[in-house]
Amino acid sequence: NRQLSLETVLQSICEEIGSVVNVNLVSITLYDENRDILYTAAQHGASPHYIKRATKTSKKTYDVIAKQLGPVMVIPDIQALPGAPDHEMYVELDVHTAVAVSMLRDEALVGILSVGVCGAIREFTQDELKLLQNLAHLAAQAIINAQLFEKANRRLYNLQALRSIDDTIRSSFNIEFTLQILLKQ
Repeated sequence: NRQLSLETVLQSICEEIGSVVNVNLVSITLYDENRDILYTAAQHGASPHYIKRATKTSKKTYDVIAKQLGPVMVIPDIQALPGAPDHEMYVELDVHTAVAVSMLRDEALVGILSVGVCGAIREFTQDELKLLQNLAHLAAQAIINAQLFEKANRRLYNLQALRSIDDTIRSSFNIEFTLQILLKQ
C-alpha cells in the first residue's frame, strides 16, 4: 500500500510470508548503500531483541556467499554449522532449516528475505522455493515503493517549511521576527 510506512510494510511482509509459507520465523534484511551493509530491519516469530542482536553483513560478504549458493540459499540444518553468523541465536530459537532469498530489483540488491523452521529439519519443495522467490520479488517492489513514498514525504515537508519561510520573509518587515521564524523552521 502506497500510504504505509516502510516499517509497517516490512512487518506486514514478514507476517504474511510466515503465514503463506507456514514457517516459524521470517526476517527481512535490507541493503544500506551508504554504509554498504545488510542489516535486519524486520522480523516475525521471535522477540524484538532479535533485530538488535542480528549480525550486520557487508555487501562484499553477501556477494561471495550469493555467488557460491545462488539467489536462493537453503541451509537444511543451521545448527550443524557452529561457525555460522548468529549461531547462538539460532540455537536459542531452535531454528533448524533456514532459507534466504535475495530480493532484487533491476538486478540491484534490495535485501534478503529469510525464513526459518524451528524444532525440526524441513525439506522445502521446488514449488515452495519458487514461491519464496516470487514473494521476495513482490516484497522488493513493495519495499522500494515504501522507501520512495517516505522520501517524497520528507521532500514535501522540506518544501512546505521553505514556503513558510518565504511567506514570512515576504510578509514581514520586522527582521527580528523573520529571523525567529527562520530558526524555528
